[in-house]
Amino acid sequence: MSIAAAAGMLRPDNRVLVDIRKFRGSVDWGMIREMRRYAPWVSRPGQRIRCAYLLPEGFGSFVTILASFFPGARHRAFRDQASALRWLAETRAAA
Repeated sequence: MSIAAAAGMLRPDNRVLVDIRKFRGSVDWGMIREMRRYAPWVSRPGQRIRCAYLLPEGFGSFVTILASFFPGARHRAFRDQASALRWLAETRAAA
């Protein structure tokens, strides 16, 4: 995140796809909270950032928790990549 921020790659209208379908281990919630400093607009309502998540079974509440960390972004869970990419593209076209 720090490299992307320094390179000017983080913008308020980014579209993000996070694939954690093969994730094993524990979530470092402190680090996720720390990521907010690289993208301060994610806490301001009305922004256009979108985050699509590809989740494994049992991660139903993951998106709800992340949304509480980044309330200015729109978060949505998916089971397949095609649906997630379609949603991201649709919101890009509508923005």
